[in-house]
Amino acid sequence: LNKPKGYICSKADKLSRKTIYDLLPNYNLFSIGRLDYDTTGIILLTNDGDLCFKLSHPKFQIQKKYYVSTDEKITKNDIVKVEKGIYIDDKIKLTAKINYLSKEKGYYYWDIILTEGKNREIKKIFNNFNINVIKLHRYEFAGLLLGNVKEGKYRKINKKELKVLNSQI
Repeated sequence: LNKPKGYICSKADKLSRKTIYDLLPNYNLFSIGRLDYDTTGIILLTNDGDLCFKLSHPKFQIQKKYYVSTDEKITKNDIVKVEKGIYIDDKIKLTAKINYLSKEKGYYYWDIILTEGKNREIKKIFNNFNINVIKLHRYEFAGLLLGNVKEGKYRKINKKELKVLNSQI
């Protein structure tokens, strides 16, 4: 599914917000991980509990790739710190591979790889350096690219893609 901004990844919401399940036919599926309300991009759904566990548990180090725009530029030294791991609130270790892409119209663009996917991890990393994340878009999950799936639309994966997923675990 190409999750649009303004949707949550829960089955139901006490605040009556739209959920990703509003975009799907009535399959008995659940999401592999989550994306924040204002984050867009690829989210995988399945009815296979073992696959979900293997693709979402941190011990498997499954790569998730994001395009990020920020209002400021993180320094090279800070990027090195993040790649080694920074601690938020002295207890939560966050790591990411951060590649600078460009600056356009006052915003900085990044390609970021995560292997754990902790809650709001990218935002916390940049906020640690007093930098705001403007947009966050996941374009790849476990070797599967979002490709040309339009926002709010979904497609079933094929056998070749299922092999790619299974090769990640």
